[in-house]
Amino acid sequence: MKKYLGPKSCSNREEFESAIELINNVFRISNGFKPTMHIEFPYLLSENNKENIIIMKSGNEVISIASYLKRDIIIEDSNIKVASIGAVCTDEKYRKNGLSSQVLDKVEEKMRNDGVELALVSGTRTLYSRRNFVKIKSMKRYEFKGKEINFNRYEISDYIDSDILYIAKIYNSYNCRFRRSISEFKTIINSRPFNWGKLEYKTKVIRKEGRIVAYIILQIIDKKLGVVVEAFGKIDAIDISISKLTKELNLDKTIYDINIDDKLNELEREYELGIYNRGSFKIINYEKLMNSLRNYFRQYYEYADDIEFIEIEQNIEKSKAIYRIKIYDETLDIVGIGNITELIFGKHYDLDISENTRIYSFIKKSLPIPLPYMENLNYQ
Repeated sequence: MKKYLGPKSCSNREEFESAIELINNVFRISNGFKPTMHIEFPYLLSENNKENIIIMKSGNEVISIASYLKRDIIIEDSNIKVASIGAVCTDEKYRKNGLSSQVLDKVEEKMRNDGVELALVSGTRTLYSRRNFVKIKSMKRYEFKGKEINFNRYEISDYIDSDILYIAKIYNSYNCRFRRSISEFKTIINSRPFNWGKLEYKTKVIRKEGRIVAYIILQIIDKKLGVVVEAFGKIDAIDISISKLTKELNLDKTIYDINIDDKLNELEREYELGIYNRGSFKIINYEKLMNSLRNYFRQYYEYADDIEFIEIEQNIEKSKAIYRIKIYDETLDIVGIGNITELIFGKHYDLDISENTRIYSFIKKSLPIPLPYMENLNYQ
């Protein structure tokens, strides 16, 4: 049996550069061209984040990697610690040795020790589902076809750097979002929408009487399908602008997904329910997460301060661990990290509890917790 070094954090520039080379080579082989992933994801794949880049080595060569980036998500009056996992790959010569699983074991251990409460990953493959990451149906979808519209009230133009202060102000007025500083916002808006392969991006600002009132970041797939990466601001400006861009870019259609409970971004048009948020999710620290959400719960449930959130048998397999909600003499036990993740952020599956209980009232009034669309600018 071969012996490898790791899993461990990148500890020096040589290991970091070897890790970046591996990532770019793997994605080049998969996609047929050489990407520059460290440019597209400047914070995840940064030397400043190297302690969160977990690697396996054979000799001096990095052969397997998984990275994560810690972020805060603001949900109304609460702040939760999330980690976006990305750049998970293994050199083709070393696959089928369980290296990615070993690296991800180390990632999860380090995330928990770092105080991360929720993990996000862009993939939905079995590598993640076996680890109890789940897909969440938390979105609704608007679909746009290009049509003749009256757009005289607004002007669409390409984003330029001097627009960032106005865009950041619009973004920060929303109550469910990633926390971004202006300098970070400027970096990711210039790097994250990175044209490669069959993907193109258009970053647009919408003005009314010279004042920026909204912005849209549009991903274009194969020159035919538009996907709204991010859109914030005046609702009718966004609605009209997506239609106009769909027509002007000769797209078959454009889709725009928002959280089911997002009232600020809600459009006055038909939508489709039951849409998956992009990627997969897993609660990393149940008790810490639920206590971080206490301010959110207080807004919707009168006994929020009296709820106990308890994780039982942490050291056994996570799919069999117990996650408890306790209010006075009432107790609800959910078995499995995947099931509790779905309950908190997604569907209300059938629960054997009476409608006349405090726990039923808590779930009905407070859950699911809204999350932003996960393929936005911060999705790395």
